[in-house]
Amino acid sequence: MLSIPEVQGTPARSMIAKCFGDFLHHDEAEIDVLLGFFEPVVYSPGAVVWEAGENPTCCLVVVEGELHALVPPRDGGDRPHFHEFVCPGAVCGYMSLLNHIPYVNTVVAPAHLSAGVSVLSLSIARYGELAEKRPDLANAVLRTFLRRSAYDWRDLSRLVAHA
Repeated sequence: MLSIPEVQGTPARSMIAKCFGDFLHHDEAEIDVLLGFFEPVVYSPGAVVWEAGENPTCCLVVVEGELHALVPPRDGGDRPHFHEFVCPGAVCGYMSLLNHIPYVNTVVAPAHLSAGVSVLSLSIARYGELAEKRPDLANAVLRTFLRRSAYDWRDLSRLVAHA
């Protein structure tokens, strides 16, 4: 994992605006404040971001590239099952972060992406600071996570209905 020195880069700011802007009324100043709580990180191709079962340390917003979420094998096999492409604008790890439960998926940066994967990381500690200093922004983050969960449940319900 390599840290990116520039926090206020245009792609990172654009992604915060895209992900959280609806609940910040697209206020430019608030977007900048929220961005300051995230740490930009680049994962090298093939890097394991976290393993299923690890205690949560952060949630991620993908800025450039993609991550792969894998479900550990339960059938005695040695290969994980593919769960999700985590594409630019998507958030992962937030349910474990908020509920203080271990990550359920292993998340990796695919080996085929030569440039790696650029993400914005929100650690548990930084989210706690956000909640203390700016509860209105912490609420916007929570509302974004709830919206994502609602979409996930809607899609899963549709899949079950068609099974």
